[in-house]
Amino acid sequence: MIIELGHFAFIVALGSSLMQVVYPFLAGKDALASPATTSVLSKVADVTALAVGLSFISVMYGFWQADFSIRLVAGHGHSTLPLLYKLTAVWGNHEGSMLLWVLMLSLFNLFICRHKRSDETFSPLINRAAVTQASITCGFILFVLLTSNPFSRLFPVPIEGSELNPLLQDIALAAHPPLLYVGYVGFSAIFSYAVAALWYGTLDKKWAQLAKPATYVSWGALSAGITLGSAWAYYELGWGGFWFWDPVENASLIPWITATAFLHTLSVFEKKSTFPYWTLFLALSCFCFSMVGTFLVRSGVLISVHSFASDPHRGLFILALIATYSLAAFMLFALRLLQAPPAQPFHPLSRESAIMVNNLLTTTLATCIFLGTIYPLIIEALHAQTISVGPPFFNHIGGIIVLPMLIAMTVVPLLRWQKTDWHTLLPALTKNLVVLVLALAGMAWWHGYTLSLAVVVLALAATLLLITLVDYVTLLAQRTTLSASQHAMSLAHSAFAMMLIAAISASLGQEEKIQFQRLGESVPLREWQATLIDVRETTQQNYISQTAQLRFTTQEGAYAFTLFPEKRFYPASQTTTTEAAIHSTLRGDVYVAFDTPLQETEPLPSLSSSSLAQNDVWTTRLWFKPFVIWIWFSGALMVFAALILIIKRRPSRQSRIV
Repeated sequence: MIIELGHFAFIVALGSSLMQVVYPFLAGKDALASPATTSVLSKVADVTALAVGLSFISVMYGFWQADFSIRLVAGHGHSTLPLLYKLTAVWGNHEGSMLLWVLMLSLFNLFICRHKRSDETFSPLINRAAVTQASITCGFILFVLLTSNPFSRLFPVPIEGSELNPLLQDIALAAHPPLLYVGYVGFSAIFSYAVAALWYGTLDKKWAQLAKPATYVSWGALSAGITLGSAWAYYELGWGGFWFWDPVENASLIPWITATAFLHTLSVFEKKSTFPYWTLFLALSCFCFSMVGTFLVRSGVLISVHSFASDPHRGLFILALIATYSLAAFMLFALRLLQAPPAQPFHPLSRESAIMVNNLLTTTLATCIFLGTIYPLIIEALHAQTISVGPPFFNHIGGIIVLPMLIAMTVVPLLRWQKTDWHTLLPALTKNLVVLVLALAGMAWWHGYTLSLAVVVLALAATLLLITLVDYVTLLAQRTTLSASQHAMSLAHSAFAMMLIAAISASLGQEEKIQFQRLGESVPLREWQATLIDVRETTQQNYISQTAQLRFTTQEGAYAFTLFPEKRFYPASQTTTTEAAIHSTLRGDVYVAFDTPLQETEPLPSLSSSSLAQNDVWTTRLWFKPFVIWIWFSGALMVFAALILIIKRRPSRQSRIV
């Protein structure tokens, strides 16, 4: 009965969303500009959010109670699942994840209707944004009801469910999808504000003031989601990497890159009224890329551990939504652009020029990743040929574009608005150049006196990191009053440089050992000896674990640490997973995975003894990966920078404009 109430509430949400769309047009000629309309739309948004929330809770309750009469629970739940994974299984599938998407849409719809509604001067923008957001919500509610119904019953009722994908039974994957969806769906609010500004026809700073909170929340949440997903892939999938340029990984990276460019132009537009149409273009693009990512994951065109749906009808429905919202928005954008007065030129040697150059490079990077991601799909659709665009392409094209981006990031703080005097700029540029030359020499020496694209990127990233930190610490030491944006900019730029250094170093400097290893046998890895001590079997709540014990000692025989990699067998889904064991330090990670000499298609052996010493040959894989922990630290630092902007948005009067 509870699931039927949830289904009914979801239909109510569709009705209230439709009401929010049509009410301003039925209420009179001036209703779109009226504060009274804002009040009504706010109440309707309350109903929508409450109804969708009740629907979501009803599905979560079904998973909690292991109600296998619900088709979704029978397909992705199991009575032996730990409570955490019973609840997070709600979004560990296509139907539930789209329900979570709609929940986020309804919450951001509520935010749009309530944010700054007490200021009547914002009413024309808020009302138009609310109509736009409600239309997006309607589209996705219809998508769920017509193609992805999470409320349907199953008869006859199975005795047991099929279980959540074991790879998704992880704490990072419990938080990863909600964070990504806050980012993805948060861009819908930015999209709605941009459409409202174009619709209203007055491109002043008010729409930027409305969009900033959603921008900070979305960018920060997406940063956290991508970092968690990367960390999960690193320790859960057992292949030792943190980014494979998987198309579904790219689907989250592309809107993040676009949002990063938008974040910079939005701040400049709000303070200097520069780049009005470019800012609007990026605002529209962020959500369009998010919807394209949704299509890639939900349409069945990709086969990935991250993707869910395999129904082409769902893909066509999402394509229709993308076409409807994107074409309508960009047609309105083109119409306003044709009516726009000529833009005021700015001096080539100015902060405006440098920011625009970096924005163009950033969007070029996003476009190249997007084309590299969809090109194989287009070729397969047109010519029935399967091709692969893998890490070598993305690494090479990314390195080429990131080079001038890093140069621009070191130069921007040295430039002034409108025009910079070359004579005052030259001494600062000379200092930066000296730091770059020293960094380049150091990196070339560190990598065996070789000079490659990766080494040059490393040197530029090290230069950016050093210059940014020195400037930031100097300002703090001088007790200069800094705005929230200055704190966030310094931390985020430092984090970006740190992430590049750590990621490239981990790829270039890793050491790998793969071998058959007997119990008691030792294998050298850098300054350690790894000895396979034992392999034991234990039974957990919903899986059987084979756990190896590898003791690491120094070359002199002193004990260093012990690692316990696992192989897990999940009887409910007949799935075997690899659980790596990692010893992390600031200098690098020792990463260990193990396997039986059996074929991957064979299940784990059923053994009565807790000790598996009789199977005394095992496959062990040992890696040393330098500086990996700094990747996660830099991701956390970016999220912290976003939190600074969210918590304290008002800049100090004494601070300079950034």
